[in-house]
Amino acid sequence: MIRRIGFILGLSVMWFVSTGVVSATETKAKSPVGKKTPSTAPAEAKDVKPLYTRAEVPTPELPKDVTRAFVVPIHGVIDTVLVDSLKRKFAECKSKDAQIVIFDMDTPGGRSDAMNEISALIQSDLKDIYTVAYVNPEAVSAGAIIALACDEIVMSPAGVIGDAMPIMLGPSGVVEIPDKERGKFESYARAKIRANNANGYNKLLCEAMITITMEVWLIENVKTGEKRIVDAEEWRGKVLEAPVTKDAPAAPKDASWRYIETLDGPDELITMTADQAVRFGFAKHIFENMDELQKHYNITVQPRMLEDTWSENVVSFLTSAPVVGLLVMLMLLFIYLELHTPGFVGFGALAAFCLAVLIGSRYLVGMAQWWEIAVFGLGVILLLVEIFVIPGFGVVGVSGILLMVVGLLAMLIPNAPDKFPWPDSGMTWEMFRNSLMAMCLGFIGFLVIAAVLSRFLPKWSLIQKSRLILAPATAAADAPRPVTSPMLRVRVGDRGTTITALHPVGRVRFGENLLDAVSESGMIEAGRDVRVLRRDGNRIIVEEVTE
Repeated sequence: MIRRIGFILGLSVMWFVSTGVVSATETKAKSPVGKKTPSTAPAEAKDVKPLYTRAEVPTPELPKDVTRAFVVPIHGVIDTVLVDSLKRKFAECKSKDAQIVIFDMDTPGGRSDAMNEISALIQSDLKDIYTVAYVNPEAVSAGAIIALACDEIVMSPAGVIGDAMPIMLGPSGVVEIPDKERGKFESYARAKIRANNANGYNKLLCEAMITITMEVWLIENVKTGEKRIVDAEEWRGKVLEAPVTKDAPAAPKDASWRYIETLDGPDELITMTADQAVRFGFAKHIFENMDELQKHYNITVQPRMLEDTWSENVVSFLTSAPVVGLLVMLMLLFIYLELHTPGFVGFGALAAFCLAVLIGSRYLVGMAQWWEIAVFGLGVILLLVEIFVIPGFGVVGVSGILLMVVGLLAMLIPNAPDKFPWPDSGMTWEMFRNSLMAMCLGFIGFLVIAAVLSRFLPKWSLIQKSRLILAPATAAADAPRPVTSPMLRVRVGDRGTTITALHPVGRVRFGENLLDAVSESGMIEAGRDVRVLRRDGNRIIVEEVTE
């Protein structure tokens, strides 16, 4: 038994039907409910009398005129790639203050872990937004469970929903699950569907999508005419005119209930066409196309389609955690190189480009609001004023740095323009945490590379010849100059005062003489005392006096 369980756990993780093999070749062939027969029901499905009326549940209220609508496609196999894509799209919907999100569903199913995560995201992160699953044309297996997590399900005329029995896929295809392990899987799946079933659907029919051995009957009270959907196993021998088996006797003649029909027989899974979804209370409306759907919900502005176009894929790539960390590292590195290359502005331009990509990509997906960018920009302006205009470093510089930090952190959180940027769900906390971690790793990577560059880069012959990076100053014979040159009056050990900041080149006053000088180590602010270390040709090498 241990070897058997180990073999199963060593296979691929449990999947819901993702290739259509089981649903197309086994389950649907056995169940008349699962046939894809076109529906001719009108949008309100007036010619279909529901057997079950969905319970009233609280849902987000839609305005009279819906002006912020989004369409999110769920097409193909449901996997972890789709989860990452939906997280980004959900963040955009929240940041744009969406009123309704329509899931355009055409999926044969997929991984159960991805299904669980998507269902949880819909019910938590989109809890304040009205969500609609438009089954067009199918949402089976994991797709059916995701549809149940939405506030409402609507169908296309040829729509099919259901068939959510868990299967396991191995290297050679579908693997038979032993009864004990299958019981565990199905028990967990039924528990998940009950947890997700706050939307008022019939629990027995939902569970019959998962468990192939369940038998569901429709019965009627003989006196009152009340109809019920029941588990056949619990009502055998208690219902008049019910199918008789060798394990259950016929019902007594004075029984209060009589059998009407079998909604889901043994060896079958609930798989519904559009009409049947209306009859079983899973759907109320059937729409020929998206235009009819928009008209029904009074969507007055064309919904925004969040498709995975090449441009959106690029933006998604640029906002991913590894790329964010890389952009931060490159930006800081280019700033460092700019400070060590007097007269060369190329590295500064590259740093500005990295910053523009970092902020612009987040703005395009709605994570960075205009006021967050404005706060960051104001911080940059204050910092530049402190460096180049105001001598010393005080309140203005500190305020600039704080504003930059606040603006940058706010951009890491998806929020509507009128809402405070604070993580309010598991998804937003995860996105904030991942982006913040990526930025921290990028900063650490910059420190490591900067330390290596400061030690080895100036010694490389190619760099020395290019004159892009100032090499460590070394003593050299004085270059020819006039006898009256003030350079001749400056000696090693002389002291002066910086007139401009040294980046690392700036102006220094030695007595009555104003000369160019080069900082020995990093930037020296204006108004600081310096001491001459040596002269290198026409350059005066100085260091700050700290005592």
